Amino acid sequence: MTTYNPIRFNEPGTPEQNSQRLLKLMTEGFRSVRERTDEECTLVGRFFSAVLLIESKLVRLLASFDPAIEERMLDGKLCSFKDFLKLFRDADEEFEIDDYRRFLPALK
Repeated sequence: MTTYNPIRFNEPGTPEQNSQRLLKLMTEGFRSVRERTDEECTLVGRFFSAVLLIESKLVRLLASFDPAIEERMLDGKLCSFKDFLKLFRDADEEFEIDDYRRFLPALK
């Protein structure tokens, strides 16, 4: 079983102190975002584009296996993909590559 670090809570302050603390955290936390270069923004955009492409391919791949996959979040889609792979791994029959391809729609 995974153990996690305990959660530490700050002592509550006055509403003014809490507002100032929040503003300070927000400005310090977003400094790296504001100071990104165009090249860094491009890399982040490419990364998220790749994630979205993989997600859309998973939906097309598993639509016939799991009809509710489109409504799921990415982690749910990955779990469906794992279940799909387990289905074949745990099968008693020997599957050839053509057998796998018949279950999958074309990924264009």
